Amino acid sequence: MEMSSDFSFSFLILLLLGGVGMTFIVVESSLFIAIKDWLEKKFSNMFLVKYPVKLFLKIASCHQCCGWWSGLILSLVFSPFRLLTEPFSARVLALSVKDCGVNFAVACAVSFLSFISVLLINFIESQTMVRSSNE
Repeated sequence: MEMSSDFSFSFLILLLLGGVGMTFIVVESSLFIAIKDWLEKKFSNMFLVKYPVKLFLKIASCHQCCGWWSGLILSLVFSPFRLLTEPFSARVLALSVKDCGVNFAVACAVSFLSFISVLLINFIESQTMVRSSNE
């Protein structure tokens, strides 16, 4: 099974838009704000867990960072795990390395699109504020 048949263009668009949507849900939704606050309160004094939680909270507050991880998670979930499902061979190993490249590219694309989406939303909001103050 070649990678080109695994990711059709429409599926790739859906994957990218889903990653951007997942990013906005994690970074900006009120549900995740409550979860992030709970994590910060619960683990802020635990020595071994404090730093991974701080790192997660930093990632979960940055559209570009969270977009990269969202894209990676979605592409891993929807890509075939050839090393786990097929007998080992040089061909399977080569295709799995190719999958890693595609997964990395999808993660980078979702990160970039998340950042562009934030810029676009901020631009639209600023133009709306300027127009409403002039009226």
